[in-house]
Amino acid sequence: RANFVAEQIAALYITGTLMDSGQTTDIVVWKNERLVNLTMNRETGVSNETIRDYIVSPSDVNNDSILEMPRPHLLPAYHEGISSNWLIDWTQYDLKGKANRVFTTYHNIIDKWYFEIPDFWVEQITLKRDDSVSGERGVVFYHWNGQDQEPTPFMVIYKLTGGNRTIRAAQGGRFILAEDDSTIYAAALLVSKWDCGLDETGVRDRFRRTSSGWSND
Repeated sequence: RANFVAEQIAALYITGTLMDSGQTTDIVVWKNERLVNLTMNRETGVSNETIRDYIVSPSDVNNDSILEMPRPHLLPAYHEGISSNWLIDWTQYDLKGKANRVFTTYHNIIDKWYFEIPDFWVEQITLKRDDSVSGERGVVFYHWNGQDQEPTPFMVIYKLTGGNRTIRAAQGGRFILAEDDSTIYAAALLVSKWDCGLDETGVRDRFRRTSSGWSND
């Protein structure tokens, strides 16, 4: 993909699939009268910094016309079923090959939305999907209390479908984040001893919908 690195310097982002089905991205620029791969490790011959097992493509997530590189990392789980969820650190490269973090997100690719994670949440949360109600898929955000300790739920983001979705969007302190002709996205802030630092406005400001082709293009 033709795009830029920091300071609007033209670059090519070349993504390839590895033998283990992971992906890596080379970032190539014209520098000192020659093509330079900013991300390639000289010892391994591979762009190690951009290797990822969780397949998410580079994307301009902050709409500044510069592609950000995803760096997924697995969230902790205190028992089976609470996690296998990821946060993604989004980084921009400069002409020296230095990666600078822009922000961190949780991406729900199936339900086509993502949430910008406040910095102080990054080491303090875990997640769990809840598909127990027909027409209602939720992601529960928990405060991480340590290994073998019960995490504390503090927020839920829902995707609501079906004819009664408007009624369900108003239940249990829920508030609407976005909607279209067939779907309502809603959230609820739960009573918790942990202060997540966000109110309804803050949650809305950090919620974004994604296109169907976002993850692989």
